[in-house]
Amino acid sequence: MKLLIISQKLILILALFTFTFFASERVTAQDADIERLVEQRVDSIIAEGQYTRIPNEDFETIIDNKVSVKINEKLRFWVTIIGLFITALGGLGAYTFNNKIQQIIKEQADKQVKSKFESINEDLLDYAKFAAKSKLEDLKKKYDIDPNSELNVIEGKKLLSELDTHEHIELLPETIDLVGLMNYTRRKAPEIDKLIENYGERFELKETTYMNAAILHMDDYELNGSKYSKQQCVDYCNFVSKRIPHYGEPKGTLILLYAIDHQNAIVPEEKEDILKTVRVLIQDILKGSSGQLASSTVSRINRDKKSTIFGHYISHIETQLPEEFSALYEKAMQYEQRNGQLA
Repeated sequence: MKLLIISQKLILILALFTFTFFASERVTAQDADIERLVEQRVDSIIAEGQYTRIPNEDFETIIDNKVSVKINEKLRFWVTIIGLFITALGGLGAYTFNNKIQQIIKEQADKQVKSKFESINEDLLDYAKFAAKSKLEDLKKKYDIDPNSELNVIEGKKLLSELDTHEHIELLPETIDLVGLMNYTRRKAPEIDKLIENYGERFELKETTYMNAAILHMDDYELNGSKYSKQQCVDYCNFVSKRIPHYGEPKGTLILLYAIDHQNAIVPEEKEDILKTVRVLIQDILKGSSGQLASSTVSRINRDKKSTIFGHYISHIETQLPEEFSALYEKAMQYEQRNGQLA
């Protein structure tokens, strides 16, 4: 009797091993079916020409259901066969054995679903990032063709909204800079202010985004004498200088701003205070040992000198502080000679 029980247990163990092997093979065989789900999903995205993000929990449920259906079809077949086998053995714990089968299948299915879900999700995100980059490059080309197009600005804002709601937000600063450039071309300083206000605290925007806004506000100050525009220009320039100490664009812009101030000032004491401010600014530029800041600042000043609107302001401030500007130009020239930027 004991021999019979031992034999039956051995047969049960063998059956468990055999079923585990085949169940594992059957679950693994679902790879092809799940891979087809990936291909069908990506193909449908490409065909539609757009990307719609499915929430993770909904997408996982879809994949889980499809895999479960296929697994259950195979499971019914094997449970029937082994159920008959267990019945033949008689009274050896068919209920417990059936639970073990279900547990093995569930564990295998969970592993497959998780693996394939992660792979599918990565594929979708890669495609979404590719699509967003394509839209950005297309928008750049449209700007080159028509820099003043309002439709391009609308399209740029739409792309910003899409990027801000998906995982590929690393494209946001570049897109914001492009939309800012569009508004710079259209002389829309308040629009760039809104971009900085909406995104500046959450993302590290490009320095050119801030400087485009600063220059527009300086233009408005020169034209209308707006104190608000003057302060906006100063704040943006100081922010960029603090972030990138060797970048001279904000320093050169401030020199022009104060040159406008000095030429328009009437009270002698006010004029003297402005000169002190410019003197301190130039001394701060000269502190740098390499001369890179001086070179970059002079590059901005030279561009303003060529402007029919701003050139006379630069000439005016140079005559007021000849020694300071001579030292600034000398340091810039030395740096450029050392770095092969001058013949």
